Amino acid sequence: MSLLRALLFAATVAASLMTGGPSAFAETVTVTDVLGRKVEVEARLIAMGDPRAIVTPALLDEVYGVRARVETLVGGEPYVLVEGSSRQVA
Repeated sequence: MSLLRALLFAATVAASLMTGGPSAFAETVTVTDVLGRKVEVEARLIAMGDPRAIVTPALLDEVYGVRARVETLVGGEPYVLVEGSSRQVA
């Protein structure tokens, strides 16, 4: 899954952290990318809860394969700083 597709899907993530085999909640969904193209992706619910509690460096690595930090703005809003890929490129 491309990073763009993964980021588009991130907006729909809403279930408890699930790892291992196939999820009973897996399904194919159609999303529209920023260029207006329809893209079908296999969606698997990953996490549910307050974003401040569930969006962690470990979750970002598992789902997107990136090294990232989760920081907090002065107003208390969280943001993600992606430092690079955590996966080796062949």
